[in-house]
Amino acid sequence: RVEVLPFGEFTGKGDYFGSDLKREATPKLSIGATYDYNDRAARERGNLGSYVADTAYSSLNTTFVDLMFKYNGLSVAAEYANKQINGDRLVDAEDNFISNYYTGSGTAVQAGYLLPSNLEFAARYTTIAPEKASGRDLQDMYTIGVSKYIVGHYLKIQSDFSYLVETDQFTDEEAGEFIYRFQVELAF
Repeated sequence: RVEVLPFGEFTGKGDYFGSDLKREATPKLSIGATYDYNDRAARERGNLGSYVADTAYSSLNTTFVDLMFKYNGLSVAAEYANKQINGDRLVDAEDNFISNYYTGSGTAVQAGYLLPSNLEFAARYTTIAPEKASGRDLQDMYTIGVSKYIVGHYLKIQSDFSYLVETDQFTDEEAGEFIYRFQVELAF
């Protein structure tokens, strides 16, 4: 991983959490890039997921690029990931995948504003575009959220409302659903 902080370091390692809880007095920006090569990956998602048959291992190339910007309560984060398989997916005599790795690309962009009362409003867009050969659906998620930070990230209340659209890559049929989440986090 390579990370660049062109405007200097964030206050209190603020580039490692989403909200601008430190209320950066001057603009701060973090730009990062990561590359991962997984030789003969044993699991569908590389290091995670279901195991593939040991005779069907393939190598995976993964690239990540991300940025974090913060200034005076405003926070903007964006990330992009792309994972590709080296070679072909292996299939059996009935054309069923023996090694169906989860490959493709994804992007997420989030912006939030933290009020002086430590109440934050945020909006997020996420898109996941698996390779068609993986047989998985395209996903687009639109989210609005609110968070109340009581003791930084150690004690907080969060809620968000999302609309998820999944599109079948073979038929272009779409299905949408609403998702509501509420959480209270207490960390020691």
